[in-house]
Amino acid sequence: MIKIDELIPLINEAFNNNKTFTMPIKGTSMQPLWHTGSLVELDKISSVKPRDILFYQREDGSYVLHRLWKIKNGKYYMIGDHQLNLETINPNQCFAKVIAYHTKKGKKKNMNNFTYKLYCFSLRFWFIRRVYIKCLH
Repeated sequence: MIKIDELIPLINEAFNNNKTFTMPIKGTSMQPLWHTGSLVELDKISSVKPRDILFYQREDGSYVLHRLWKIKNGKYYMIGDHQLNLETINPNQCFAKVIAYHTKKGKKKNMNNFTYKLYCFSLRFWFIRRVYIKCLH
């Protein structure tokens, strides 16, 4: 599997040519929606709002794909769908936004479909988030 550091120049090149970039994800933080190997389509950030999924680099240099929970005092509060703790970052750490994803059957879905919006709504309730996490363990 290609390391994310090797993808960053390719992502930037795509954005510089006004194209999107599709890549597989790795990890468990966005379960139950996505799992390792799920494909997401990234685009450069033009605007953000809570519930957007952003691709950013942490202070330690690692790259993360998490959901924007809220914006407050110029900071972004991020969280993975499979997590309960918010992470505070600066907007300049973000460089891409998920605009679509591919289902297990390979069908491309944009972030505006009804099922996805219902899923996002459910995540606003901490008890539902805890149920998701409990069921995955």
